[in-house]
Amino acid sequence: GYWATRVATNLMGIVPVVGPQLQKLVVGGADYGHHTLTRFFALHAGVLPGLLIGFLVLHIVMFRRHGIHTPESDDRPDTTFWPDQVLKDAVACLAVLAVVLFFAVRPALSGDHTGQAPGDYLGAELGAPADPSNEYSAARPEWYFLFLFQFLKLFEGWGETGELLGAIVVPGALMGVLALMPILGRWRLGHRFNIGFLACLMTGVGVLTGQALYADRVAQFAAKPASADKEDPFAKRYEASESYLRAVESAEEEAHRAVTLARAPAGIPPSGMLTVLRNDPKAQGPRLFKRYCGSCHQHDAVAEKPADITAPDLTNFGSREWIAGLLDPEKVDSPHYFGGTKHKAGDMVGFVKDSLAGEKKENIENVVAALSAEAKLRSQHATDQKDQAKIEAGKKLIAETVGCTDCHKYYGDGDVGDSMGPDLTGYASRDWLVGMISNPNAERFYGENNDRMPAFAAHAELAENNIISPANLDLLVDWLRGEWYEPKAPEAE
Repeated sequence: GYWATRVATNLMGIVPVVGPQLQKLVVGGADYGHHTLTRFFALHAGVLPGLLIGFLVLHIVMFRRHGIHTPESDDRPDTTFWPDQVLKDAVACLAVLAVVLFFAVRPALSGDHTGQAPGDYLGAELGAPADPSNEYSAARPEWYFLFLFQFLKLFEGWGETGELLGAIVVPGALMGVLALMPILGRWRLGHRFNIGFLACLMTGVGVLTGQALYADRVAQFAAKPASADKEDPFAKRYEASESYLRAVESAEEEAHRAVTLARAPAGIPPSGMLTVLRNDPKAQGPRLFKRYCGSCHQHDAVAEKPADITAPDLTNFGSREWIAGLLDPEKVDSPHYFGGTKHKAGDMVGFVKDSLAGEKKENIENVVAALSAEAKLRSQHATDQKDQAKIEAGKKLIAETVGCTDCHKYYGDGDVGDSMGPDLTGYASRDWLVGMISNPNAERFYGENNDRMPAFAAHAELAENNIISPANLDLLVDWLRGEWYEPKAPEAE
């Protein structure tokens, strides 16, 4: 609703001469807020119904004064308004009510709704609160306005002139012709013109509506040609459709997340639901990752991936699965790890391919368990508790046998510095991740061996000089570690 209101009022603002004043009048000021809501409510609940009643009264007055003039004689017997006409009107209203009721309860007739409250699948769709600070690519008008949305695409690249023509001039001219139809219809030629004009208009509306529906779903119906270049119109349509479908999916996920957080014990604070979402790692993490990390790294939870992966894949970073891949001679120099970095030919890759390739499988598994336990991931807490013996054996291997401390520091063993690798003490833990993202050039991490990762928060005392704020850094780290609120599953009876 927020984004639909922005589009509609922005179109109002391009009306010549009076447009900006009309827009400000309807919005209730320079920006959208409570004044906008109250003015829209007044328009829909007061002004428009009042106008409708006024025109109905005028219609009835004219009807009573002039009576009914049929073009042909009607031989049917006269009937009374009550009860004959009232009965017909009631049956028609009942049919409409039945159709509306069917669409209201249709979600309950299909699908499995076990564990869901009726409000989860009945009634109007509940989306997440609009956030003006984030773009919303899933916005679309209702189906009966899709033709106008598609029509405006014909004027893309025309600037303000195109907007004026597509949104004001051409629709205004068409409405002017519709208003003149009763006068034109008095003549035989005018009557034929009216019929032809309506036929062309409805055909155009239908074609534009079909094009709009297809354009948003072309990715579902066709595969993008492998040979398509950036100038291929089909490739552009496919990419636009794919982007829109991803945005719709993301919006639905955020809506479900908003409902989950609203039902949390903390509830909704006085500052509103938007504050809760802005402080939720699961909701904000993908946006922050895409903004700060997505140009080099990839993550399965972020739909858009960089064209060229030039840094390790951070999906499940710090987990046993991720570290097992890092210590796998077949994977360590793949694009998911060091394949896109200058470390592809470095000491770590050589160590994994040469030294670790000959290690016993059991020893590698113990090292993986011990190193992953440093992360203290919530998702692995139960597993770490169960595998304490394996973790202790892995710690001993890291410090004394395998050779990790030749380049890394691990508690009291090894060293750190420009010629060394990152400190493995607390590897992938929350504190470790915050430090790495803040300043990978620090002695504790890569020092001069840093490839090209920027220091996002190196200025501890001057936060305004950092690339990322402390609050956003905390949200990003919590999201990478999978730490956010989730309702407890009901206990089995």
